[in-house]
Amino acid sequence: MRQCPFLALMSFLLVACSSIPIHSLEVTTQTTTILTPIAQPTKMPKPTLASWTPIPIPLTHTPCPTPASAVVVTPTLVMLPLTRTWEVGPVILEFMTLVEDPAPFGVSRTAALILYSDGRLVIQSDTGFQERHLSRQEICALLNTIDQTGFFDLDMSPYYEQLNELPLGVVSATVIEVNAWQRRQVYAEALWEVIDDSSIEVPFSLRAVYSLLSNYQPVDLQPYQYEQLAFTIHKCSPDYPYRAETIWSLGSPSLEELFEMAEETDITNREWGFGLLLKGDTAMKIYQEISQIPFQGFVEDGETYIVSARPLLPYESLESAVSYKSEIPSLGIVTNTVVLTCYSTDGVLEIP
Repeated sequence: MRQCPFLALMSFLLVACSSIPIHSLEVTTQTTTILTPIAQPTKMPKPTLASWTPIPIPLTHTPCPTPASAVVVTPTLVMLPLTRTWEVGPVILEFMTLVEDPAPFGVSRTAALILYSDGRLVIQSDTGFQERHLSRQEICALLNTIDQTGFFDLDMSPYYEQLNELPLGVVSATVIEVNAWQRRQVYAEALWEVIDDSSIEVPFSLRAVYSLLSNYQPVDLQPYQYEQLAFTIHKCSPDYPYRAETIWSLGSPSLEELFEMAEETDITNREWGFGLLLKGDTAMKIYQEISQIPFQGFVEDGETYIVSARPLLPYESLESAVSYKSEIPSLGIVTNTVVLTCYSTDGVLEIP
């Protein structure tokens, strides 16, 4: 009986619920979306030359964890040798001083010093032609010295401005040609005449190179070993005012024979006479005969001949040897180039 009030209550609720229409029930579902703002990345300014500051890297290394044992590393500056490599023809260096030679006969004037790219050095002095092969280091020491004088940047204008103010007549001409890692040719008139004149300011580099090459005499120079002799001969006409007194002492070849051979070559010596190439023992005998007298005038069978001779230089033609001035390498001579390398460690020479 105690359960009756509970059962009565449940019955009342069931009856009440059943009286509400089903179609009047609404279920509303509402979804709320919450937007959370996303932080935008901060744009960093681009570095510029003014704002970019490199972080210095210390030259010390501190092993952990004991800073007291830091070891200081001192950087060592290593100077690498300056290397210069270039391609060059047969001639590296040529030096000569030319004076007027109006004679219409005779062999051509040659360089006082000529250095070939294979290291062969030929020097002409009062004792004749001498030669020696220079090593690569000797070649480079010579070129390094010329470079350090400032020769490749030489300005000749102030020098010629001074010459133009002088009452100069016929003067010499000094030619210096250098074909190194830089190339330069200088044509200096009257340098031989004014080099010791204190009133003329000769550019330092010109004076230094002139002194260097004028006095360049490496040890162990030997007589120049030539293969061919350039020979010139002119037969004087009967009305020519000069008459030689020295008799040609060689029986063979005679001057008449030499003249006929030279005439057949048809290579004119300057303006008068002809040129001829001689070899072997004949060349040696004739060169020795001519070298014994200061002026090469000889008489044979009442005829006067003016002759001259000199060794043919490497890369030179007969036409060059019988003209007024030699041209090496000569036109028509086959040449090739070589690659040379010099270093600053090859050193320099003392300038006299």
